[in-house]
Amino acid sequence: MKGKGPAKVLVVDDDPLVLRILRDKLVEAGFLVATTSSAFGALQVAEEQRPDLMIIDVMLPALPGQKIAAAAKERLGGSGLKVMLYSGKPAKELESLTREAGADGWALKTSDYEALLSQVKRLIGRE
Repeated sequence: MKGKGPAKVLVVDDDPLVLRILRDKLVEAGFLVATTSSAFGALQVAEEQRPDLMIIDVMLPALPGQKIAAAAKERLGGSGLKVMLYSGKPAKELESLTREAGADGWALKTSDYEALLSQVKRLIGRE
């Protein structure tokens, strides 16, 4: 976490509805939020925005989310960036992908946004 202002979160998902819902829920919870639907542009947005946390959909069409997560940790991990994978895949599979990518956490894609927000706050140290 960089400083005491609102934490910055970057959400990467190819579904515009999911992006809008997550952005609204995170903003409501007090976070600054950027979004992108581009798997290939995600790292560039992260380098420009310098978020505290990236939430990355695993099932992106162009590039799997775990590959973006691994690259983000490699390129920006030194800045304190936390990375969370987000998917409708079974929990055990998502947990395994999270370890494989070196990500910091994961959340299931459900309508339980409180669980997602709780994980976000835990990862960036704002419980």
